[in-house]
Amino acid sequence: MALLEVNDLHTSFFTDAGEVKAVDGVSFRLDHGKVLGIVGESGSGKSVTAYSVMQILAFKNSVRKMFTPFEVNRPFSVNQQR
Repeated sequence: MALLEVNDLHTSFFTDAGEVKAVDGVSFRLDHGKVLGIVGESGSGKSVTAYSVMQILAFKNSVRKMFTPFEVNRPFSVNQQR
């Protein structure tokens, strides 16, 4: 069973110049007891991918256009109050 599975993730930012596709169709799976590393060039979407998965994008004009299916089996909630 996957601890985290992300399929076909799309995240866009809407600017005055139009839509900027920061993440376009990213998929990955993290199984229990495994390690996943996301690598890429500067500006390739690594941080936006992570922020999208954690649902903590700070930009008001960002939209996760497609995020299905998203399955997380975790002992805590991302929205948990501290």
